[in-house]
Amino acid sequence: MKTLEGESEELKNDLRIFRANLHEAAEKPDAFWMHQRAGIMAKLQRPVPALKRRPALLWAPVAIMVGLCLFFFVKNGKAPTPDLATGYDQKLLIEVEQALKQESSWALAPAALITEEIEQALECGSLLPPSKTK
Repeated sequence: MKTLEGESEELKNDLRIFRANLHEAAEKPDAFWMHQRAGIMAKLQRPVPALKRRPALLWAPVAIMVGLCLFFFVKNGKAPTPDLATGYDQKLLIEVEQALKQESSWALAPAALITEEIEQALECGSLLPPSKTK
């Protein structure tokens, strides 16, 4: 069985070896760095190719935008079809409003006239109940 101290020492040795390998791999010879510098300088001294402008590609977004504006903001050439139901709906709304403003409904209008006549007759005294005299 390995002890904890033994495993710890073994792990430390492995880490030292790993660190030494990393330093060794990271250290490059001067020839490598000279080659890197030469490649970078060659890329910097190369002329940058000019971008080729294509007029068709420049006008494409403008044409799309104009098309969308025309589609959304210009009305169709055909005349709108009249909605016949709106006239009937408007008439119905007017009738409902008038019915709400009346004191009694349309069906009770004759009864209201009769009650008015009875009230007027009672005020005049012409409609008194007959007295019971025997």
